[in-house]
Amino acid sequence: SEQEIKVKSGRVTSIISKATGVLTSIKDQEAEWLRSPLHLNFWRPTTNNDEGAKLDHNLKVWQYAGVRATAKSVKVIKEGSDVVVTADINIPAGKSSATIVYRFTGAEQCSIHTIFRADQLPTIPRIGFSAHVSSRNGSLEWYGKGPHENYIDRQTGSWTTLHSGYVPNLFFRYVDPQESGQRTGIRWAKLGSPDSPKGLRIDAQGADLLEISCYPCSAQDVTLAAHPSSLAQRDFFTLNIDHKHSGLGGTDSWGATALPHYQLHSNREYEWSLLLSFDEVPVIMPKAPEGSDPPSHIGLPAMIAHKVEPSRRVSRVSKWH
Repeated sequence: SEQEIKVKSGRVTSIISKATGVLTSIKDQEAEWLRSPLHLNFWRPTTNNDEGAKLDHNLKVWQYAGVRATAKSVKVIKEGSDVVVTADINIPAGKSSATIVYRFTGAEQCSIHTIFRADQLPTIPRIGFSAHVSSRNGSLEWYGKGPHENYIDRQTGSWTTLHSGYVPNLFFRYVDPQESGQRTGIRWAKLGSPDSPKGLRIDAQGADLLEISCYPCSAQDVTLAAHPSSLAQRDFFTLNIDHKHSGLGGTDSWGATALPHYQLHSNREYEWSLLLSFDEVPVIMPKAPEGSDPPSHIGLPAMIAHKVEPSRRVSRVSKWH
């Protein structure tokens, strides 16, 4: 239509806005996965180190650059059983721009290839995409570095393997709420719920791995909260899918920026790809009493009946996997 492009492949329906050039909806059957558009994102809730270095003011040009970006043109063509949508984006940070190519396949997958051209401006806190997703999907499983949070300059204590966790527990609640919960070296990640037959899967494509975090609220909530107890309780999580995330710095314990090779410099081009698809989420088979037949019901109803605590539930899902 004049406002949007709708692509349907099997049970998956996606919508791209012609005004912004970004995904505004992706449904698996009737289940909507996006509570807000999957927009470009170049900002993080500032850390104490950022504030000590005055980056919350010096880098402010990037704070709303992603969410306020607009489409210069959006074109769609069909290639065999694929639909390819190309969006040229104007980013309100100097003369920055981006080209996003969405390829929707007949296998119910969406490949997103992005070229971001940064104008000559201050360094960039992060480069990637961000969206709100339903808080019903509180189970995150990833193949990458973990289990605790790790950043490009804070990762030697983490290791690469299959990790899983409950989203609110993956966000570290510092005394002064700030950026938290990043995981690096992501090959793939799955966000889902044991009561849903499928989860949203995110795969890295090409030469670069991804970085992922999931806040239990909005990024603005983290910025405005004065104490962990004042973090807003939302019915959504903020999913961040990053190509790169700047280092945390602070080598003098307060105010030192990240070392130059851990910073994201402007006046250059960044290119990366990711794949969105829907994958089966493992369910829990409740243990039957000895001598009885296995129960006919599995998954969330059984967990509700037994009042399983969420973090244990995720752990058991991981074991079943």
